[in-house]
Amino acid sequence: MKQSGKAVLLLELENNLPYNPGDHLGVFPKNRPQLVDKIIQRLNGVTDPDAPVQIQVLEEIRTPNGKYNLRSLR
Repeated sequence: MKQSGKAVLLLELENNLPYNPGDHLGVFPKNRPQLVDKIIQRLNGVTDPDAPVQIQVLEEIRTPNGKYNLRSLR
C-alpha cells in the first residue's frame, strides 16, 4: 500500500442529522489550553500570541566540522 503524507480521520456522526448528497461538513478542532500556553511561552519575540506565525522544523546534522541545522524536507 502506498503511504500518503495526509492524515485520515474517521468521524462518526449522529444518525438523526439531516443531510443531502453533496453537503459539506466543517470541523473546528480545539487545542488544549495548557499546550497552547506552553508553546506561546517558547515563541521568543512574539508580541501578539493571536497573530499567525510560521514555524520551521530544523533537522540537526552532525559532521566532523560541527553541528548544522537544515530545513526538514517533511
